[in-house]
Amino acid sequence: NHYTVTAYFASHLTMELIVTGFQVSLSTMLTYLMIGFDQPYGPFWVCLYTLAMTSTALGVLLGCTVKDPGVAMELLPAFFVQVVFAGFFTPPDLIPMWLRWIAYIFPLTYATRIVLINEFDGQCEGSFPNYCLEVLNNVDADPDEMWWYWLVLVCQFFFFRLLALFVLRRKASSYYYRLELLLARRLAVVRRLGAVSIPTRDGIAHPDRRNGTETVTVMVI
Repeated sequence: NHYTVTAYFASHLTMELIVTGFQVSLSTMLTYLMIGFDQPYGPFWVCLYTLAMTSTALGVLLGCTVKDPGVAMELLPAFFVQVVFAGFFTPPDLIPMWLRWIAYIFPLTYATRIVLINEFDGQCEGSFPNYCLEVLNNVDADPDEMWWYWLVLVCQFFFFRLLALFVLRRKASSYYYRLELLLARRLAVVRRLGAVSIPTRDGIAHPDRRNGTETVTVMVI
């Protein structure tokens, strides 16, 4: 009689949407005003909000795949690797060819390109050298592929979320399967030893051998 994994996921996601929205709104307002971006605030907020939700989905997936929360905390620094491969601090040309594919896994790569395109595309027309174009080239950002960056960013959010839901459902099914096996073994012990209280997920089962019959009643706790 517990709520399902899907219901838990839906309620948890609803709260994340609201809380993340407030957090992103606060951080983007401060960042937008202090830096003085030329791009409109709306696309800037939407991009960072999508990035935050996608990164949260990746974190939820990591948390669902491990058994110990301590292990998940130890793996958390692995997320900072995307700062190196996203191209913002290190141009892709300086990254070894056999490591460049890692950048396409993380959502920060696509969010960085979206923000830079919105900020620098067409801003340095007629100037030489064209520093705006150099910034975009440093991160391999193509304005004509803006739709592709948005598509990948949104698809990553749904992919990480659905994969985390699948992993959590499998872990829950495995848990209840082991619980049913334990209950069956304890019921077998009851038949041999007599009246013994058996903890179940619904309460405490008490065997009853009156009138030559054997029944099991459950007291909810």
